[in-house]
Amino acid sequence: MASEEKNVLNIDNFRSEKIKLKKRKTQRLFFEDLLTCYLVSPSKKLTPIAIIEASEEGFSFSPLTDIKLQESHFSVRWYLSNTIYFETQTKIIHAHETITHQKSELKYGCQVDQKHYCHPTYVNLIKLVQSLSEISQEDRKRVF
Repeated sequence: MASEEKNVLNIDNFRSEKIKLKKRKTQRLFFEDLLTCYLVSPSKKLTPIAIIEASEEGFSFSPLTDIKLQESHFSVRWYLSNTIYFETQTKIIHAHETITHQKSELKYGCQVDQKHYCHPTYVNLIKLVQSLSEISQEDRKRVF
């Protein structure tokens, strides 16, 4: 009986991991499709980035252009439309290089400044994306 219970727990763990993966995948889709994010250089040049994962404390990203960051502190603009954005102050905590599809890619992990005046907006955005990923469903048929 103990081994049967262990198998049931393993199935539950497997299911739980699958659900977590689905939520992360859905969150990435929201970041890709609903937001456009840019690093802001000291000279105010915008560099597009792809958000990989995000939490209330920070996020990970990959630059969409060939750039190596020289600064550890910088601003990120989170565009909700072509003209509406808010900005967060961030600090790079770690950086690592990965190889995907035989292509080298830099990924960065950042901490968001919780004292910055836009931090509550950032937290609300993350909560919205997390909430949407909890309830969203994938339509496997092409509707449009």
